Amino acid sequence: MKSLKAIQEWLVSAIQQPAAAQGICEMVRDEQGRLSPVERLEIYGKSFYGRLLQVLEGEFPVLRHAMEGDLFAQFAGEYLRIHPPGSYTLTDLGKNFPKYLRDTRPEDSNELWPEFLIELAILERVFSEVYQGDGPENHDVTPAEDFEGIVSEPWTKILFCHFPVHRYFLAVRKQEDPELPSPRETTLLVYRRDYRVRLRAR
Repeated sequence: MKSLKAIQEWLVSAIQQPAAAQGICEMVRDEQGRLSPVERLEIYGKSFYGRLLQVLEGEFPVLRHAMEGDLFAQFAGEYLRIHPPGSYTLTDLGKNFPKYLRDTRPEDSNELWPEFLIELAILERVFSEVYQGDGPENHDVTPAEDFEGIVSEPWTKILFCHFPVHRYFLAVRKQEDPELPSPRETTLLVYRRDYRVRLRAR
């Protein structure tokens, strides 16, 4: 008899890396015989990754809009294969997604579109971190709303971008369908005040 902890660890491993899973027939039984042990395990695997994809879509809705659904799903699926969840909270699931996009960008590509997508992903991730993290409301302080006197705090982030990604970001969040912006050096201040995340650009 295996302990519950051992069974749980095996199940997670088998779902994340089914090709390497050992002892499926012994661990997964079907008394009625309608599905094989492998087929039964695949049901859990598809549901598992389907849910994780939904989490990434919820964190990066503007990026998904820019990439269109199918392309986003391809990148997200490969990202989840390389970076399976390792935290107790799904809020950490997308923390490496912008870096993954940059690491997998073709080296010989001179197109500007991939850089825009990477910066958009960075903005969405930072937006989530500022929204979900510690805020000034808990410290009785007033966050800076301009670029003077900025102090590094969890609720205040500065981004240096090659595109005015904030314009596209805000337009899509308003249910608009904007054109991809032209390059323009942009500095963004992302901060939280009164439990709302706000943006300033220059």
